[in-house]
Amino acid sequence: MTSSITALDWVARRRSWFLFWGAPSIAIAVSVVVTSDQMTLGIIWSAALLLMSGACLMNARRCGRLHCYLTGPFFLVMALLSMAEGLGIISLGPHAWPRLGAILVAGGAFLHFVPEKLWGKYRQRQD
Repeated sequence: MTSSITALDWVARRRSWFLFWGAPSIAIAVSVVVTSDQMTLGIIWSAALLLMSGACLMNARRCGRLHCYLTGPFFLVMALLSMAEGLGIISLGPHAWPRLGAILVAGGAFLHFVPEKLWGKYRQRQD
């Protein structure tokens, strides 16, 4: 592993990790505590997840971080589900937000750790 690839990896850098994934995760967690308004939750969750998704996809392109290829689309789908629930386009029932939260945590953790355990941190470039 070259240090140049690691230097490009936003996940490996504390400031960028916090900016792109830590702060949005905190916003999602805090929003559940401070409001029960469906539309507000939909806006906060979808905005946070769109930021996380975009950062993952850009990071995958920048450095080839394996889990970012998977978590980017996953966070995008979760953003769309969150917005659809918040706007009332779909209904996941009375416990929608805890369900979405459980899927987000379990799916995000699985997609982050398992692929890198099996195949390594970075995708091999064919350049």
